[in-house]
Amino acid sequence: MSFSVDDNGSGNIFVCGDLVNSKENKVQFNGNNNKLIIEDDVECRWLTVIFRGDNNYVRIHKNSKIKGDIVATKGSKVIIGRRTTIGAGFEVVTDKCNVTIGHDCMIARDVILRASDGHPIFDIHSKKRINWAKDIIISSYVWVGRNVSIMKGVSVGSGSVIGYGSIVTKDVPSMCAAAGNPAKIIKRNIIWARTDKAELISDDKRCSSYHAKLTQ
Repeated sequence: MSFSVDDNGSGNIFVCGDLVNSKENKVQFNGNNNKLIIEDDVECRWLTVIFRGDNNYVRIHKNSKIKGDIVATKGSKVIIGRRTTIGAGFEVVTDKCNVTIGHDCMIARDVILRASDGHPIFDIHSKKRINWAKDIIISSYVWVGRNVSIMKGVSVGSGSVIGYGSIVTKDVPSMCAAAGNPAKIIKRNIIWARTDKAELISDDKRCSSYHAKLTQ
């Protein structure tokens, strides 16, 4: 196995399938009853998965490629779909919430999914916390460019593209291009292809399939 495991709790489970071209990965359990499942034919390189607290769940589906850091905290769930590719410098931060990445996504280097602010902020009158963590949902077949940050509570629809360096604070509908800080919709009715030489939607099998589903 290409993972080093540091288990500082009890009842933690790590199920790892047959990996592909994987090396120098780490998992650290700092709590109890956490679960990490990595399916067959996943390529993990320099991946670190850290569990903080109890009852967290992380699953990486088959045929994906991933580098970076996943931090699951206090009963959070992180799901990465089939055939999704994720570049180095990737970071997921949770806190009693869920982060879901669908199938067939293409996520570039240095992307941050921050479902939690990391530290509490209080209203001075009620003395209650006002910045609770919120789920992040990236639907299937989304392209996220380099140096993008997607913040808590955001959903990105299928077929969409997030431009380089964007900070996404609001939902992005399906088949839209968004860019900027904060990110805004700059183009609608688009879809992307992984094949760089494609000139028509039909030139890319996966693009053609999602186009058919999304435009029914």
